[in-house]
Amino acid sequence: MVVRDWFGLITGLLIGDKGFISKDLDEECDDLAIDLQIPLKRNMPDLRPRKAVSRLMRARRRIETTIGRLARKILAYNMSLSFKQS
Repeated sequence: MVVRDWFGLITGLLIGDKGFISKDLDEECDDLAIDLQIPLKRNMPDLRPRKAVSRLMRARRRIETTIGRLARKILAYNMSLSFKQS
């Protein structure tokens, strides 16, 4: 799993997605002082404060939007280079 590549390099808050739901991964993160925060599935009880979860989801949405915009710009730039060469 890619997140394990960061072990030893970071501490603190790490925001992930539902693919990171794993008891083993959660325990590993706890041992390394990493606060792994992920959205839970609908059928899972969430004991975290609603306000904190809402803030995390807003931050996550902003990050994903920014990455998506960057990817589109890179794609458009590469396509324009490709059209200029042909």
